[in-house]
Amino acid sequence: IGGPSQGLATEDLNITLLAWPKGGGVESHINTEVDVVWCFVEGSGEVTVNGRSYDVCAGQSLVIPKGAQRSVR
Repeated sequence: IGGPSQGLATEDLNITLLAWPKGGGVESHINTEVDVVWCFVEGSGEVTVNGRSYDVCAGQSLVIPKGAQRSVR
């Protein structure tokens, strides 16, 4: 199991800490409401945004615009 482990939401900000076991992640989806910043705190993985894949690891960040199709593993 994996996914949200902590979160904070206000009228102007929504921040969520997500965690997955090795091999876990989120299937491809589209968020049409807000831009998203993913900050990678630990481990490594692969993010796909609009069909383009990026290798990511701890210490990196990625901005994903609203309306983009994305997944992470």
